[in-house]
Amino acid sequence: MNEFYIPYTPTAKQAMFHQSPAYEVLFGGSAGPGKTAAAVIDAFARCYFHKQTNAYVFRRTRPELLKSVLPEMFKWYPKGSYTFNDQKGIFTLANGSAIYLCTLQHEKDKHNYQGAQIDWLYMEELTHFTKSMYDYLKTRVRNAKDKNVQPCIRCTSNPGGLGHSWVKQYFIDAGPATSIIQVKTWVESRKRFEVTTKQYIPALVTENPYINDSYVLELERKPESLRRALLLGEWTAFEGQVFIEFTDDQAHYLDRRKTHVIEPFPIPDHWKRYRGFDWGFTTPFAVLWAAISPTDNKVYVYREYYGSHTGDNEGISMPSVQLAANIRKLEETERNKGIKILGFADPSIFDRRDGEGSVAEKMANEKIFFDKADNARLSGKDQFHSRFMFDEEGKPGMYFFNNCVNLIRTIKDLPYSMSNPEDVDTKAEDHAYDALRYILTSNPVPGTEPRKVPKSNYNPFKFY
Repeated sequence: MNEFYIPYTPTAKQAMFHQSPAYEVLFGGSAGPGKTAAAVIDAFARCYFHKQTNAYVFRRTRPELLKSVLPEMFKWYPKGSYTFNDQKGIFTLANGSAIYLCTLQHEKDKHNYQGAQIDWLYMEELTHFTKSMYDYLKTRVRNAKDKNVQPCIRCTSNPGGLGHSWVKQYFIDAGPATSIIQVKTWVESRKRFEVTTKQYIPALVTENPYINDSYVLELERKPESLRRALLLGEWTAFEGQVFIEFTDDQAHYLDRRKTHVIEPFPIPDHWKRYRGFDWGFTTPFAVLWAAISPTDNKVYVYREYYGSHTGDNEGISMPSVQLAANIRKLEETERNKGIKILGFADPSIFDRRDGEGSVAEKMANEKIFFDKADNARLSGKDQFHSRFMFDEEGKPGMYFFNNCVNLIRTIKDLPYSMSNPEDVDTKAEDHAYDALRYILTSNPVPGTEPRKVPKSNYNPFKFY
């Protein structure tokens, strides 16, 4: 086999990325540490040294692939070491190995790779993908025993994007940075646990000696949340973060100052209580309970019921009748005391489909009742901003009990929509946000008015 020279001297973090023994690796953090260069060189090296192997390199869209990944490949891959099919996006090496350029723009597109046999999986900007996309592609990482290679998954990403929450939870929050974390998975067909490993390698632009000072200076000039994400690689702040004012400070859980998350306390029986509901079957459902103090009108979200086992924006397919029964059980103590709970839900649950009763009707049969919520998205979002404001004593208009872990987790990580930059991205994990929005629009901040729903002038029999 011909030998080729790549004029590449990896940084310490790039070397760690190449040498990691973990099955899954996320090389992430700030902009500019050479993540994409490391990924494309890693793919080439593995295919070069292991004949008849396949590397699949993914970006969410084709323009992103052409703009950021392909130029790095042409820059680093030695001339004469490959042939490139620009129609199919395949680099073929002389030893029979291949590097595939791939996209996954829509959820359904993942099935295009159903028959793929991936030895080396590379995911560029992992936070641009959903967890279900990532999990599906992981099932395609496999090879024949006679290849005698160990498949692996290598990812890169900056903070931000619709997948920020699940990536942060799966990689960053899993354990100390650079540590090898074990992942135990029950394999039903073999009746045993299989153990794999994962690793998060944080990277900073200041660790890359090849980046000039003007680039670093440009990152320094960015708005604060964007600067913290792209320069410092912080996963608590990112570009497009909706509720940058949201604060979760454990040091103030008891005094309730300068924090929106607090320690639970017994809700007085005479406070008005509300239940907000966002229905989901294949996606998570979210049920939130809130009480409002009659003295200062502050909102206290004191309980949640969330329909996801893994926190990855996938539902648990629970029928509405069972869900209603579970809600009734959670409210049993309050019902026994005669405490009334007003329910508000997305108006869509009142729709009848396929001749069956609506979700609202089925739940009402189980004595769980809802009114149609005001579904105004922008005025509803504004209620959050208004409630999150701190007064002169450092106290906000809304608190979350710290047992509402999914509400807290997802509120922190909600991004703005790319198509409607004033609104939350509805493709993100916004279910708890929506459930609470239904409560807030039914109890607007004093001084604001709920949106009036205009009457429709639509006449189905008028054609001109």
